[in-house]
Amino acid sequence: MAVRKLVWGCLLLFLAGKADRAAAQSRDKPVLLQGVGKLPLPREPDALGTTVTITEQPEIILTAEINPEDLSQSFQLIALASSRLGKGKVLAFSTPAYFRKPLVQDAEVQKLLTNCLNWGSRARQKRVQVWGGDEALTAFLTQRARVKLVGTAAALDPSADILLVASEVADTAQVSRLAQFVRRGGTLLYAPPPDAMRKQAQRLAETRFNELLRQAGLWQTNYLTVQYERPGFLSAGPVPPYLGMQQVLTSIRTNTYPSEPIKGGYIFAYTLNKALEVNPVNAPVIQRLKRAAHYQPDSLLVPTAARPVRQGKGGNYVAYLVQHQLRENQLRAAPDPAYVAPAAATFPGAVPASAARTT
Repeated sequence: MAVRKLVWGCLLLFLAGKADRAAAQSRDKPVLLQGVGKLPLPREPDALGTTVTITEQPEIILTAEINPEDLSQSFQLIALASSRLGKGKVLAFSTPAYFRKPLVQDAEVQKLLTNCLNWGSRARQKRVQVWGGDEALTAFLTQRARVKLVGTAAALDPSADILLVASEVADTAQVSRLAQFVRRGGTLLYAPPPDAMRKQAQRLAETRFNELLRQAGLWQTNYLTVQYERPGFLSAGPVPPYLGMQQVLTSIRTNTYPSEPIKGGYIFAYTLNKALEVNPVNAPVIQRLKRAAHYQPDSLLVPTAARPVRQGKGGNYVAYLVQHQLRENQLRAAPDPAYVAPAAATFPGAVPASAARTT
């Protein structure tokens, strides 16, 4: 009887741990989407850009199909993600369309934005500073959300609780001030500028702003931009297994990989490569990637006829990719003139010491 109680106790602790982890992974989604119905996709000329999570911290709130009219030839992108930075919070939208008309006038979008404001500050009357948007956004904030607008479009107001940014921030010092604003407890609602996918100058500004987003485990680019000709809706359903760093790490641990680009392989590979590229080599997420891929610099996976690298469930293709990318990053950071590629002994094989140089 005592043994049975012990087994049940362990099982309950295990299930409670799983529930706690699940709750931690969806801490913001229920709050941000409370009472929110179907949210419309941005219609052209607006576009949905690419947001990726480069650490496990951010939470994916909403996603969008790139081809909602043919789901067999589609995969999802992040439309909205939340994160933390210091004592503050960050919400990253993949389009500025929700900060101006016509979408900011949509009832469901207004419910979402109201939830975002309440999530961002507990103050009875929130003090919001706005960089970007239009008169429809201002009308919503003052008449519907009843916030107090503070500051100017040029300088950060220290009294603001929430900063809503959908305009170019090209000054590196200004980006640093915004990061400090969040770290001290402020909330940032950010969307890339309307023309960020087209103008070279704004691409540079976007890169600068990514220095702030990176600190919160987020990254935004114009890697993929999608325009929607017909009406459609965002998805609040479960996050697909190829989207986000949490899912990437799970895929590496379980050796599952979306081998078809149109089934999520594009965004899976981009997320992984971007995380390896922009995170410091000693970052916690890099250490977790190493453990998940069983990374040992001196014993990398090498495909041979006897021991091929295999895709699919139970294969080792993802671990192979991650191991070699990690090694390349290490060599890039600390070049080793004497380094010999691990596959050299297999192909082209050992080179005789007496062989003449060809160059």
